[in-house]
Amino acid sequence: MRCIFCKCDSMTSKSREHIIPESLGNIDITLPLGVVCDKCNNYFGREVDKPFLENDSIKLLRFEEGIISKKGRIPVVQGLLSDEYGLRPIPVTKVPSQYPVYSGDAMFFSVDKNCIVGCTGKIYIPKFDTNLSLFEGTILTRFLAKIAFEYLAFRLKENNEWINSLIDTPQFDDIREHARLGRIKNWPCSVRKIYDKEMREYNPLTEEMEQIINELDILITTGSEYYFVMALFGIEYAINLGGAEIDGYYKWLQQNNNQSPLYIDKNKKM
Repeated sequence: MRCIFCKCDSMTSKSREHIIPESLGNIDITLPLGVVCDKCNNYFGREVDKPFLENDSIKLLRFEEGIISKKGRIPVVQGLLSDEYGLRPIPVTKVPSQYPVYSGDAMFFSVDKNCIVGCTGKIYIPKFDTNLSLFEGTILTRFLAKIAFEYLAFRLKENNEWINSLIDTPQFDDIREHARLGRIKNWPCSVRKIYDKEMREYNPLTEEMEQIINELDILITTGSEYYFVMALFGIEYAINLGGAEIDGYYKWLQQNNNQSPLYIDKNKKM
């Protein structure tokens, strides 16, 4: 077995790669051991996932949704404390139990709609707004490239020959190397809001309305372009698996009334 990124032997790898980080609510979408080697797994966690997760907008999203990292923490964000002493900045976080707790330099409070209620005074925090908070750049596109390539491997994971073909196909070298090294500074991607992050849908297995956290798919256009499409809390991201180009995706959207590929019948055969 070889790693899909560095192409080196990965038979002894022991870490399981989460395609979407656990800190964005993903538990189940993982790759089998060895598809991504331990060295690349650790590298991506440090150099690709972490910069995305530490972006101020994404930290605020994770804070609002109360997403617990694999270390059992919810991000600290900057709030404003209003009490008898006036108004001053203060770091704020939550605890999974939602009970008020004090720890270290940050203050932990329970949440009440638009403000956080502590023992004294109130703490106000900025609200995540997709119209103002979405960001672009190499941090984002390397993150998308890494997830896109891993998801393609996820779709092929049942067949070792297909995985080897994915590793050896030159068509995917650009996106693989962009995820690893980020040498293409202006790799384009599509980012847009397609539904509210609080949207829920009926789950027939639990017979309950559940929040939609993430959705993933591959769009294959009539021009044989492969686009990875992902929605995280209602924000749709799309990136071309074949190279640094996005015009074909915008053309597809125009032809399909701007409906997300995640919600339209399409050819899913690989």
